[in-house]
Amino acid sequence: MTVFYWDFDGTLVHSGPLWSSCVWRALQEADSAGTVTFEQIRAYMAHGFPWHTPDADHTKETGENWWAKMYSYFCHIYFSLGVPVKTARKAAHRVRAHILNPANYVVYEDAQPVLQALKARGDCHILLSNNHPDLEELVRLLGLAPHFDGFVVSGVVGYDKPRREIFDLARQFYPDAHRHIMVGDSLKADVYGGKEAGMQTVLVHSGLHTEAHWCFDALSSILNVF
Repeated sequence: MTVFYWDFDGTLVHSGPLWSSCVWRALQEADSAGTVTFEQIRAYMAHGFPWHTPDADHTKETGENWWAKMYSYFCHIYFSLGVPVKTARKAAHRVRAHILNPANYVVYEDAQPVLQALKARGDCHILLSNNHPDLEELVRLLGLAPHFDGFVVSGVVGYDKPRREIFDLARQFYPDAHRHIMVGDSLKADVYGGKEAGMQTVLVHSGLHTEAHWCFDALSSILNVF
Protein backbone atom coordinates (compact mmCIF):
# COMPACT_ATOMS: atom_id res chain seq x y z
CA MET A 1 0.00 0.00 0.00
CA THR A 2 1.14 3.53 -0.80
CA VAL A 3 0.26 6.47 1.43
CA PHE A 4 0.14 9.93 -0.10
CA TYR A 5 0.57 12.90 2.24
CA TRP A 6 -0.92 16.05 0.76
CA ASP A 7 -0.24 19.67 1.49
CA PHE A 8 -3.32 21.88 1.14
CA ASP A 9 -2.99 25.47 -0.10
CA GLY A 10 -0.89 25.71 -3.24
CA THR A 11 -1.18 21.97 -3.76
CA LEU A 12 -4.84 20.92 -3.82
CA VAL A 13 -6.28 24.44 -3.87
CA HIS A 14 -5.11 27.93 -4.71
CA SER A 15 -6.25 31.04 -2.91
CA GLY A 16 -3.94 33.90 -3.86
CA PRO A 17 -2.55 35.94 -0.96
CA LEU A 18 -5.17 34.43 1.36
CA TRP A 19 -4.22 35.75 4.78
CA SER A 20 -3.43 39.23 3.50
CA SER A 21 -6.78 39.37 1.72
CA CYS A 22 -8.76 38.12 4.71
CA VAL A 23 -7.08 40.44 7.21
CA TRP A 24 -7.69 43.37 4.86
CA ARG A 25 -11.32 42.43 4.10
CA ALA A 26 -12.06 42.05 7.79
CA LEU A 27 -10.81 45.57 8.35
CA GLN A 28 -12.87 46.89 5.45
CA GLU A 29 -15.97 45.38 7.05
CA ALA A 30 -15.17 46.90 10.41
CA ASP A 31 -14.32 50.32 8.96
CA SER A 32 -15.33 50.89 5.35
CA ALA A 33 -13.99 54.44 5.49
CA GLY A 34 -10.52 53.38 6.62
CA THR A 35 -7.40 54.23 4.63
CA VAL A 36 -5.25 51.15 5.31
CA THR A 37 -4.33 49.48 2.02
CA PHE A 38 -4.00 45.84 1.06
CA GLU A 39 -0.29 46.38 0.40
CA GLN A 40 0.22 47.70 3.92
CA ILE A 41 -1.44 44.61 5.36
CA ARG A 42 0.52 42.25 3.15
CA ALA A 43 3.83 43.60 4.46
CA TYR A 44 3.05 41.91 7.79
CA MET A 45 2.35 38.46 6.35
CA ALA A 46 5.97 37.33 6.06
CA HIS A 47 6.18 36.76 9.80
CA GLY A 48 3.97 36.31 12.85
CA PHE A 49 2.50 32.90 12.00
CA PRO A 50 3.67 29.69 13.71
CA TRP A 51 4.92 28.21 10.43
CA HIS A 52 7.36 31.09 10.10
CA THR A 53 9.18 29.76 13.19
CA PRO A 54 8.84 25.97 12.95
CA ASP A 55 11.74 25.34 15.33
CA ALA A 56 9.96 27.15 18.17
CA ASP A 57 7.73 25.34 20.65
CA HIS A 58 4.13 25.76 19.49
CA THR A 59 2.69 22.78 21.35
CA LYS A 60 0.61 25.03 23.61
CA GLU A 61 -0.66 27.09 20.67
CA THR A 62 -3.22 24.66 19.31
CA GLY A 63 -6.97 24.74 18.77
CA GLU A 64 -8.55 27.87 20.20
CA ASN A 65 -5.18 28.92 21.62
CA TRP A 66 -3.89 29.06 18.04
CA TRP A 67 -6.65 31.45 17.07
CA ALA A 68 -6.12 33.50 20.25
CA LYS A 69 -2.47 34.01 19.33
CA MET A 70 -3.37 35.02 15.80
CA TYR A 71 -6.10 37.36 17.06
CA SER A 72 -3.39 39.15 19.04
CA TYR A 73 -1.18 39.33 15.96
CA PHE A 74 -3.98 40.70 13.79
CA CYS A 75 -4.64 43.36 16.43
CA HIS A 76 -0.92 44.18 16.42
CA ILE A 77 -1.02 44.65 12.64
CA TYR A 78 -4.00 46.97 12.83
CA PHE A 79 -2.58 48.94 15.78
CA SER A 80 0.72 49.36 13.91
CA LEU A 81 -1.16 50.83 10.97
CA GLY A 82 -2.99 53.34 13.13
CA VAL A 83 -6.34 51.61 13.36
CA PRO A 84 -8.30 52.59 16.50
CA VAL A 85 -8.38 49.93 19.21
CA LYS A 86 -12.11 49.22 19.04
CA THR A 87 -12.06 48.90 15.27
CA ALA A 88 -8.92 46.75 15.33
CA ARG A 89 -10.42 44.29 17.77
CA LYS A 90 -13.66 44.11 15.82
CA ALA A 91 -11.77 43.41 12.60
CA ALA A 92 -9.45 40.85 14.19
CA HIS A 93 -12.46 38.82 15.32
CA ARG A 94 -13.76 38.73 11.74
CA VAL A 95 -10.65 37.24 10.12
CA ARG A 96 -11.49 33.67 11.09
CA ALA A 97 -14.81 33.71 9.27
CA HIS A 98 -13.11 34.89 6.10
CA ILE A 99 -10.47 32.16 6.33
CA LEU A 100 -13.21 29.55 6.70
CA ASN A 101 -15.23 30.84 3.75
CA PRO A 102 -14.90 28.22 0.98
CA ALA A 103 -15.54 30.91 -1.62
CA ASN A 104 -11.98 32.12 -1.00
CA TYR A 105 -10.50 28.89 -2.38
CA VAL A 106 -10.36 27.32 -5.81
CA VAL A 107 -9.81 23.57 -5.95
CA TYR A 108 -7.39 22.61 -8.73
CA GLU A 109 -9.49 20.98 -11.43
CA ASP A 110 -7.42 17.79 -11.40
CA ALA A 111 -7.28 17.45 -7.60
CA GLN A 112 -10.41 15.37 -7.08
CA PRO A 113 -9.86 13.09 -10.11
CA VAL A 114 -6.32 12.31 -8.92
CA LEU A 115 -7.40 11.67 -5.34
CA GLN A 116 -10.22 9.44 -6.59
CA ALA A 117 -8.03 7.46 -8.99
CA LEU A 118 -5.37 6.74 -6.38
CA LYS A 119 -8.00 5.83 -3.80
CA ALA A 120 -9.72 3.46 -6.23
CA ARG A 121 -6.58 1.38 -6.57
CA GLY A 122 -6.17 1.05 -2.82
CA ASP A 123 -3.85 3.91 -1.90
CA CYS A 124 -4.49 6.10 1.14
CA HIS A 125 -4.49 9.87 1.61
CA ILE A 126 -3.44 11.92 4.63
CA LEU A 127 -3.76 15.70 4.63
CA LEU A 128 -0.55 17.09 6.14
CA SER A 129 -0.62 20.86 6.35
CA ASN A 130 0.80 23.87 8.12
CA ASN A 131 -2.50 25.54 8.75
CA HIS A 132 -5.17 26.75 11.15
CA PRO A 133 -6.92 24.21 13.41
CA ASP A 134 -10.24 24.44 11.52
CA LEU A 135 -8.77 23.09 8.30
CA GLU A 136 -10.60 19.76 8.43
CA GLU A 137 -13.93 21.59 8.49
CA LEU A 138 -12.86 23.76 5.56
CA VAL A 139 -11.83 20.68 3.58
CA ARG A 140 -15.27 19.23 4.25
CA LEU A 141 -16.94 22.41 2.98
CA LEU A 142 -14.86 22.20 -0.20
CA GLY A 143 -16.02 18.64 -0.80
CA LEU A 144 -12.57 17.08 -0.44
CA ALA A 145 -12.92 15.40 2.96
CA PRO A 146 -14.26 12.02 1.73
CA HIS A 147 -10.97 11.38 -0.06
CA PHE A 148 -8.90 11.54 3.12
CA ASP A 149 -8.17 8.85 5.68
CA GLY A 150 -6.65 11.24 8.19
CA PHE A 151 -5.73 14.84 8.92
CA VAL A 152 -2.55 16.15 10.52
CA VAL A 153 -2.64 19.93 10.84
CA SER A 154 -0.05 22.08 12.57
CA GLY A 155 -2.67 24.18 14.33
CA VAL A 156 -4.00 21.00 15.94
CA VAL A 157 -0.78 19.13 16.78
CA GLY A 158 1.56 22.03 17.58
CA TYR A 159 4.32 21.17 15.12
CA ASP A 160 4.91 22.74 11.71
CA LYS A 161 6.60 21.29 8.67
CA PRO A 162 9.47 20.72 8.09
CA ARG A 163 9.76 19.47 11.69
CA ARG A 164 10.17 15.73 11.91
CA GLU A 165 7.50 15.40 14.61
CA ILE A 166 4.61 16.35 12.35
CA PHE A 167 5.70 13.86 9.70
CA ASP A 168 6.05 11.13 12.32
CA LEU A 169 2.51 11.84 13.52
CA ALA A 170 1.24 11.52 9.96
CA ARG A 171 3.04 8.22 9.42
CA GLN A 172 1.35 6.75 12.48
CA PHE A 173 -1.86 6.31 10.48
CA TYR A 174 -0.25 3.63 8.30
CA PRO A 175 3.17 2.78 9.77
CA ASP A 176 3.46 -0.47 7.82
CA ALA A 177 2.77 1.00 4.39
CA HIS A 178 5.48 0.08 1.92
CA ARG A 179 5.68 3.55 0.37
CA HIS A 180 5.23 7.05 1.78
CA ILE A 181 4.99 10.00 -0.64
CA MET A 182 4.76 13.69 0.30
CA VAL A 183 3.06 15.94 -2.26
CA GLY A 184 3.35 19.69 -1.84
CA ASP A 185 4.37 23.02 -3.33
CA SER A 186 7.04 24.07 -0.80
CA LEU A 187 10.69 23.06 -1.08
CA LYS A 188 11.40 23.73 2.58
CA ALA A 189 8.26 22.42 4.22
CA ASP A 190 7.30 19.56 1.93
CA VAL A 191 10.39 18.42 0.06
CA TYR A 192 13.11 18.93 2.65
CA GLY A 193 10.81 17.93 5.49
CA GLY A 194 9.48 14.91 3.67
CA LYS A 195 12.91 13.63 2.69
CA GLU A 196 14.21 14.02 6.24
CA ALA A 197 11.25 11.91 7.37
CA GLY A 198 12.15 9.16 4.91
CA MET A 199 9.48 9.93 2.33
CA GLN A 200 9.67 10.26 -1.42
CA THR A 201 8.66 13.74 -2.51
CA VAL A 202 6.60 15.28 -5.29
CA LEU A 203 6.83 19.04 -5.83
CA VAL A 204 3.85 20.52 -7.66
CA HIS A 205 3.02 23.92 -9.13
CA SER A 206 6.52 25.21 -8.29
CA GLY A 207 8.75 24.55 -11.28
CA LEU A 208 11.69 22.17 -11.50
CA HIS A 209 13.95 21.54 -8.52
CA THR A 210 16.42 18.69 -8.31
CA GLU A 211 15.90 18.35 -4.57
CA ALA A 212 12.49 16.70 -5.14
CA HIS A 213 12.16 13.18 -6.48
CA TRP A 214 9.55 14.39 -8.98
CA CYS A 215 8.32 17.81 -10.09
CA PHE A 216 5.01 18.34 -11.88
CA ASP A 217 3.11 21.38 -13.10
CA ALA A 218 -0.17 19.47 -12.84
CA LEU A 219 -1.44 17.04 -10.23
CA SER A 220 -2.69 14.78 -13.01
CA SER A 221 0.91 13.98 -13.93
CA ILE A 222 1.18 12.03 -10.69
CA LEU A 223 -0.95 9.31 -12.28
CA ASN A 224 1.70 8.81 -14.97
CA VAL A 225 4.28 7.81 -12.35
CA PHE A 226 2.40 6.15 -9.52
